[in-house]
Amino acid sequence: MVQASWMPTKWKDFVWPSWVPREVRDEIESFWGPGNHRTPREWYEMTVMGSYNNQPPLGAEVIIKTIDGEEIRGLWVPAWNNMGRVVLEGDIHVIANTIEIKLLKMSR
Repeated sequence: MVQASWMPTKWKDFVWPSWVPREVRDEIESFWGPGNHRTPREWYEMTVMGSYNNQPPLGAEVIIKTIDGEEIRGLWVPAWNNMGRVVLEGDIHVIANTIEIKLLKMSR
């Protein structure tokens, strides 16, 4: 796994891209936080840099399919395992997995 030694070890020192909704940030910070003995550096190394469970990188433009077969296009935020969030316009986001995902562009 690639190491991100420059990445902060505390979420208060991490700067999220402005397009990531507060709710998504809070959820990821909680899961990858000190309460679970994790750090933002581990999140970044495993999900953003490591292609963890086929995760696209943070900010990649993707298309996902919903359970109803609808295609949704947005920007990917890796969460954990094969799960992430697809951010649409504004603060709207959907929970998604990497099973039915199509990568369009690597980063914003």
